[in-house]
Amino acid sequence: MEKKQVISINEMGGDKMLVENLYFKDMNIVDEIIDRKVPKIGQNTTIQEITHLMIENQQDVVLIVKRDGEKEIPIGFITATDVLKIHAGELTLDVLIDKFKGQTFCTVKEKEQLKDIVRKIKKHPCRYMPVIKNDKVVGIVKSEEFMKLYKLYKKLLRKFSIGFKNVLDNIQDAVCIVDKNAVVKFWNKSSEKLYQLKRSKILNKPISRFFPQALLSRVIKEGKPYENVYNSPRKNCHIIISARPLIEDGEIVGGISSDRDISEMIELSELLNKTKTSLQVLKQEVSKIHENMHSFSKIVGKSPKIQEAMNLAKRVARSDISILLTGESGTGKEIFARAIHIESGRKGCFIPINCSAIPKDLLETELFGYESGAFTGALKRGKIGKFELAHEGTLFLDEIGDMPLNMQPKILRVLEDGVITRIGGDRSKKVDVRLIAASNKDLEEMIEEGRFRKDLYYRLNAITVHLPPLRERKEDIPELINKFLKDFSIAHRVPIPDIPERILKILMDYDWEGNVRELKNVVESMVILSKNDPCIDESFLPDRILKASKNNPKLALDRGLGLNTIAKNAEKDAIMKAMKIAKGNKSKAAELLKIPRSTLYFKLKQYDIIK
Repeated sequence: MEKKQVISINEMGGDKMLVENLYFKDMNIVDEIIDRKVPKIGQNTTIQEITHLMIENQQDVVLIVKRDGEKEIPIGFITATDVLKIHAGELTLDVLIDKFKGQTFCTVKEKEQLKDIVRKIKKHPCRYMPVIKNDKVVGIVKSEEFMKLYKLYKKLLRKFSIGFKNVLDNIQDAVCIVDKNAVVKFWNKSSEKLYQLKRSKILNKPISRFFPQALLSRVIKEGKPYENVYNSPRKNCHIIISARPLIEDGEIVGGISSDRDISEMIELSELLNKTKTSLQVLKQEVSKIHENMHSFSKIVGKSPKIQEAMNLAKRVARSDISILLTGESGTGKEIFARAIHIESGRKGCFIPINCSAIPKDLLETELFGYESGAFTGALKRGKIGKFELAHEGTLFLDEIGDMPLNMQPKILRVLEDGVITRIGGDRSKKVDVRLIAASNKDLEEMIEEGRFRKDLYYRLNAITVHLPPLRERKEDIPELINKFLKDFSIAHRVPIPDIPERILKILMDYDWEGNVRELKNVVESMVILSKNDPCIDESFLPDRILKASKNNPKLALDRGLGLNTIAKNAEKDAIMKAMKIAKGNKSKAAELLKIPRSTLYFKLKQYDIIK
């Protein structure tokens, strides 16, 4: 087993201290305080030689060693104080050396663990400790310096242990640490919360007393880790436990477990499964609603021209033939394309793309997609193109006349062989796509001007369905208006307003250059302006439509512009001009109109000029 454990489990306390005697395997105080320049002398060295060595090496101590072949055995020390006494005749060298005979000499190894050195110092107190490496004395360590540094390290390590405890107390997982006898030595705050058991109740007690089937007991017994073991200690509580033994010097000295509460995840998973089932049902219902909303039956229009277009589209919808939809902007080409897709019964999706709305440089990536790293700025996962998205479905290319010339042969190739290749890729993919194109431009004229490929046009033009402009199917306007009034009233949560005949007449006689799209926008605007008014007023109409109606003599007569009406309109215009000249001053405006000021007040109120 790999020796990774760095905490002395046997020394763990409870709340007082997480680690009482923490040490690091690679820490070596000896390396930091060893004196490798201390002279080594034999037993027969003279006092003069000793003195000279101390002066030359600037040392206050020399080490006496006995050599046994290649082996060096330290037998004592001679200090500067000892040398002074010998020179003063108070001590002899022989007596000093004899004093060391029979004494247990405290030596340390160069890489010895801290706790072992401390144990030696406490058992055999000594001022100096020779350091042994490969049976050679490589220096000495002063016990006093060693103990000072050791106490400093111990103080720092105790602070570290407190921080370590705080870290464990502030993680979400429940953490438990036991010793080799499976006695609990640490129980963090998350453990208290998860198992509803206070730290003071479980610390320094066998974990089996509280949890007979505890995974940590098995880990200590078997000496192997367990990962992600499921447990449910109580109803509606779901836990995943991971536990592993703590190894020190090849022996199991304890174990640690991490328990994660996944109850919320389980509940969310169950809820998600229910939601998925409900979503699938809802998706099927929405699909049915979507089909009903976009089918031919929902296209408004009884005029011969729109009926003719619908009949032709229905006849070719079930085939895979390409269809070209022509007509002015706003005539409903996308609505027709969706209806054809639904009528076709193809199980894939309807994917629309507007060729004029996408920059020329990006159109190819939109249609064909790209592989990872195909160009600078490309997504790492690549991107799927519209042709792939439309597999077994329908791809609608709106405004095909705005497609760049360099893209047109690539579209033609897909139409001919049904194969696409992503940008930056080298693998071709077969796609089953029904293509519907639309244009509000004269493609034949564009071919003559060299702005559209003839071969692509004939490939798209297998069936052409022309959608008439609204001015050629004015009999459909009332039905369209009623539909839009209903839809927008529901959307904006207002009562459906009535539309008078005179307003309807104005709308029917308007040319509608924007076709159905323009009509739809006008009706929405009228609904918003009407608020809670029960009837659409002429003031709700856009200025362009009102101006067009005023310039229409037939509409003027239809609106009943007799002498009284003309007079009233002239009077109202005169009052408004006078108020404008007078800059809102009523007295001055009355003077300009040569009428009493009271009459002006009455007229202003009558014509709703100033409220």
